[in-house]
Amino acid sequence: MKAFWNKINRFISRKLMVFVEKSLKEKTDDSIYFEPDKKYVNIGSGKTYHDRWINLDYSSDWYNDLPKNFVEYDLTSNAKWPFKQGSIDAFYTSHVIEHLEETHVLRLFENVYRSLSVGGRFRITCPDASALYDACQRNDRSFFADQVLYYSKEENFKHQYNSSLEHASILDLLVDVVATQRCRLRLDPKYSLSQSELEAKFKELSKYEFLDWLTGGIKFEGSRAGEHICWWDFDKISRYLSKAGFQNIYQSAYLQSLEGAMRVPKYFDSRHPHKSVYIECQKLN
Repeated sequence: MKAFWNKINRFISRKLMVFVEKSLKEKTDDSIYFEPDKKYVNIGSGKTYHDRWINLDYSSDWYNDLPKNFVEYDLTSNAKWPFKQGSIDAFYTSHVIEHLEETHVLRLFENVYRSLSVGGRFRITCPDASALYDACQRNDRSFFADQVLYYSKEENFKHQYNSSLEHASILDLLVDVVATQRCRLRLDPKYSLSQSELEAKFKELSKYEFLDWLTGGIKFEGSRAGEHICWWDFDKISRYLSKAGFQNIYQSAYLQSLEGAMRVPKYFDSRHPHKSVYIECQKLN
């Protein structure tokens, strides 16, 4: 019953968020960012809609009120990719790959590579697991300030957490961002980890060993699609992009894409910039 009401509350919260975002957005002419004949795809666009972009996402219990003009596709499936070879000039995806298993991400990168035109760019942003881990190493609790301050208010935490995050340990905050199902502070964790176990592993293992241990064995579940199940940083994303065939892989930064269409401030790179890694690549041949 609790899970049912949590789902209802999430649905209402999202509806309210969409209403507020729409009411706050000013109508401005952003055509300067776009080249007239280019085709752009936003992968996992959710409710972020722009009429110059093809919006790709999958309607589910988690994301069930998508814009009308979007292409429905399940990134965890083996379904036929909806774009032809060489037909798209730029792809963008923001805070999506951390919700997927590594095999899903590699298949996504391969599909994007095939459907990009020569010279086309692919931009990815997601939580930077290395930056999050390093903040824990130096005991920099302020790095998680946005998370703590927002979920210290009862109206924000009561549908997802047992209590306020005001006094959460820094390792619990890391787990919540990197491996949501293992966060003991959540209302319905699947593989809860104790503070003592976290501290022991954090001391015993290297950075990448710890992150692999933290996310190891977690599988994607449609009913928990909003949870983070896989860690990524610049080096790991680069390896997977290389496997998919990409060249000219480089680290970017907030709103510093080399493709103008991915620099529109109201639509891109807006989620937790200080916690995110930004990476781009090209298809050169």
